[in-house]
Amino acid sequence: MRRWVGCFLLLGLLSAVSSAFALTLEVRLRDEVVVFQETLTLGDVAEVSYPDPRWEKVLRGLSLGALPPQGERVISPQEIYARVVRQGVPGLDYIYFSGASVSRVRRGGVPVARETLEDEIRKALRERFPGAERIEVTLLEESGIILPTPEFTVVLPKTLKPWGVQGADIVAGDGTQKKTVRFALSIYRPVVRARKDLTVHE
Repeated sequence: MRRWVGCFLLLGLLSAVSSAFALTLEVRLRDEVVVFQETLTLGDVAEVSYPDPRWEKVLRGLSLGALPPQGERVISPQEIYARVVRQGVPGLDYIYFSGASVSRVRRGGVPVARETLEDEIRKALRERFPGAERIEVTLLEESGIILPTPEFTVVLPKTLKPWGVQGADIVAGDGTQKKTVRFALSIYRPVVRARKDLTVHE
């Protein structure tokens, strides 16, 4: 009899220890979200609470993938559940969802067209290469970009070759966002021939 009582006590103790280490992740979904960055995180769409502060920070920064340039994306509890489970969070036993049934996310900001970007990059290059006869810039991005403000600055790298594929940073006017774009560059300099090569008609 004492043996059985000891077994029950041991099982009860193990159950209590197991419950003590069973942690709950609380996710309170926001209904509508507007973000300016391309990549979405769990912290963007929900309030996240977890007993382990280190893992709470990790889960807030959990990537939910990229946002489309236009339109909206719907984030469901099922998608969040699948992404969280793949993280293998120690002690996680239950995920409790509250708030909105889904979170609707769209990108905010002002779209900047390819032609506008190419023109501004060309202007910055003319300041870098004032003696250029012609500057050809072809943006390699499929479309334009979206920035928080219509104003932006083109920041060229310190070292830049006058040909080939190059890159530049597009910095929003308020300084809150920076995006690197790639472009094909060809810079043509004036050609001056030596006097001995000129004919009498030239």
